Amino acid sequence: MISSEKYRWVNALRGYAILLVMLIHSSQAFKIHDFGKKIYDNGDLGVQLFFILSGFTLFNSYSKRRLREGKLTNRNFIIRRFFRIAPYYYIAGLIYVFYKVVIKHNAINLKNLIANYTFTNGIYLPGINDIPPGGWSIGIEMLFYLMIPMLLNM
Repeated sequence: MISSEKYRWVNALRGYAILLVMLIHSSQAFKIHDFGKKIYDNGDLGVQLFFILSGFTLFNSYSKRRLREGKLTNRNFIIRRFFRIAPYYYIAGLIYVFYKVVIKHNAINLKNLIANYTFTNGIYLPGINDIPPGGWSIGIEMLFYLMIPMLLNM
């Protein structure tokens, strides 16, 4: 069983990953000179680091639960992951749709909306970063969640 004490380094690395992502995003808002740009551009490595850490913790979590739950592990795993992510993602999407339609008076692409709300925006590339912007990482993460049971039950 993974104890929070034993893997404190995972949370520390998650913090570094968040700081790296903040670094790249903040650099996009300002004009950065060449030297600073080389440093700030490494902020995108925070996304890769976060995905690696997520994979590590998810595989460990799934393995522990498989020992306890047996056949129900796949269903329960997917349900837990869905309800941990989807409600917040859907709320963010609704806020962005409201902003885009009501405030900006722009049209919504129905295919992109469906791809984002079914978390298939990582497969349907026109919708990858549409509703909400930055939602591409959530779509990728959800597809990864679906793959974990297949990868561990091979």
